[in-house]
Amino acid sequence: MPKSDQIIELRFTRSRQAVVMMAWGVAFWLISVAFMATYYHNFHRQAWWWIVVPAVPALVFCWLAWNHLRHPYLVLTRVGLEIYPFFLPARNMHLVLWQQIARADVSTTPPLLTLTRADQEDGKIFITLAPLQPRQRQLLARALEGVQEMREKVSAEKVPVP
Repeated sequence: MPKSDQIIELRFTRSRQAVVMMAWGVAFWLISVAFMATYYHNFHRQAWWWIVVPAVPALVFCWLAWNHLRHPYLVLTRVGLEIYPFFLPARNMHLVLWQQIARADVSTTPPLLTLTRADQEDGKIFITLAPLQPRQRQLLARALEGVQEMREKVSAEKVPVP
């Protein structure tokens, strides 16, 4: 495959949130193991189903961590910016084309990506960058600056000189 035909994309995941979810999952799993140990080694046994009570949130948190690592949060492609929400990311993905974006700004406090729509003067899309690590935010800002510079360069070349 020629180099120009390769699809180049930049993916940002919710890895920061996945670590927190996995920590909560492990904590609940350890509570379940502690209930199991006290069930088998205690003369006054509690009900066996107390083992299952913390195991359910443990499975939910581990599933969420796996889901956060598997699905991206933001993807920059040649076509545009793909935004994946927290719930049902594969089904509810939103694509914003580069032609629809007039300007993209990344602010540090609060970590926020602001996309100004080209078709509406006051239309903006706000995306929180809290799930991204600070170095990922810097990379995203540099990538968006590069895309804007490339768009300005291409539009300047296409304008005919009278």
